[in-house]
Amino acid sequence: SAKDSVSNSNFPWTKIPLVTFVGEEAIDCGGPRREFFRILMMEVQSSLGIFEGQPGNLFFTYDQMALEEHKYELAGKLIAWSVAHGGPGLKSLDPCLYQLMCTQECHLVDFDWRLIPDADIQDKLQK
Repeated sequence: SAKDSVSNSNFPWTKIPLVTFVGEEAIDCGGPRREFFRILMMEVQSSLGIFEGQPGNLFFTYDQMALEEHKYELAGKLIAWSVAHGGPGLKSLDPCLYQLMCTQECHLVDFDWRLIPDADIQDKLQK
C-alpha cells in the first residue's frame, strides 16, 4: 500500500504519516511510525529486486527492467521518506559501496571481492 500511495503525484511527502496497524490500538506518538518505516526498509531491500548480495553487503543490481519500471527511483523516495520522518535509512549496503557513494575514501585493498554475487565480476576483480 505504501508503494501505491507514494506513486500518486499528489503524495504529501512532508506531511507526518499517521500509522496504525490492523488489530493494534496504539496511538501513533512515533512508535508505530518508526516500526512501519523499519518494515518498509526491509521490504525495500528485499522486494524491489534492485539489490543483490548478503545482508550488510548489498550491492545494486544491474537490471534494465527495474530501471525502466522506476524501481531505483521508488527505493530512493521511500528511503528519503523514512529518514525525513524519523525512520531508519537503508542499513544493509556494503560499507565500501556506501563510502564511495558518500564521496568518502574507501580503501579498496580491504574490499572482499567474493561478496560480489556475479561470478564474472568476481573473476575480473580477482585479476
